[in-house]
Amino acid sequence: MNALKKIAGINLAILIAYTILSGLVGINEKGQYKGLGALMLMAVLIGLHVGVAIVVSLYYFVRRNREKGRAYLLSALLVLVIGFSACMGLGSFY
Repeated sequence: MNALKKIAGINLAILIAYTILSGLVGINEKGQYKGLGALMLMAVLIGLHVGVAIVVSLYYFVRRNREKGRAYLLSALLVLVIGFSACMGLGSFY
């Protein structure tokens, strides 16, 4: 359980960091598609983050470390759900 808290906390901190950066990217956009660049950047970053977490999870499952494998898999799910919500929330600011 301790590994889950640590891994999920680090991954959520990374999610918060690039959510803020994506929001800052979208501030200077103008025109009809205002905010679309920030949404696309956020979606790509979330996809990469979830993909990396799943690959790391598979690595730990192969190495027979089930605790860390499950922690990374759950962390990927958390990043996906919270990140999708944050992405849609970011789009509502524009």
